[in-house]
Amino acid sequence: MHKRFAVAAALLVVALVVTVPGQGRRAMTIEDLIVASRIGDPQLSPDGRTVLFTHTTTDGTTGRRNTDIHVLHLSRRNLLKMHVSQLLMPTRRNRIWEPHTTEPLPPVTTRVDPALALEQMRKARTAYQHFDELFKDHRRLPIVYEDLIENQRLRPAEGARICDFFGIAYRPMQSSLIKMNPESLKAMVTNYDELADAVSRTEFAGLLDPDVDEERACASS
Repeated sequence: MHKRFAVAAALLVVALVVTVPGQGRRAMTIEDLIVASRIGDPQLSPDGRTVLFTHTTTDGTTGRRNTDIHVLHLSRRNLLKMHVSQLLMPTRRNRIWEPHTTEPLPPVTTRVDPALALEQMRKARTAYQHFDELFKDHRRLPIVYEDLIENQRLRPAEGARICDFFGIAYRPMQSSLIKMNPESLKAMVTNYDELADAVSRTEFAGLLDPDVDEERACASS
């Protein structure tokens, strides 16, 4: 689903080749074309989570152009669920492999190596930090997966942020895609107790299923 979203964003960038602020309903003039902001050259990262594109503005008096890189980046707050989702991605459902779906699919499970999960989560956290540092001087829009969709609709606040980033009027947006995996980690991980025991001793303890956290807290009090 990450890649599908990023591809859609890239197509949106292509569609917004020219943006004329405040044009309204009047006819476009030569002056409008000269000072219009231009968006182009969208580039999709290999993991499908980041779209980079150029944004060019022109000074109407001097004719001087300035081009900057703008960045749209999709991340996940729960790094543990992200790791489990990546493990489940190659799994065949309904005897075929499907990277995304519009209809409910049979649930699948997997065993998670606790040591590998912790290693991958730390790598992902480092990658996010590196991304922030790398593009700190460019205009960027970070989007968190958990905040994006609610009941098949793009959350209004997130939709408004995305439209504002591209300089277009906000319109409600809806996706036909649904989540493939259940919300509960315990429903996806066959050795969840082993995983939870290892993760609960680390900085990622807050990513475990809430009910398990509460049970552990009660047991230790």
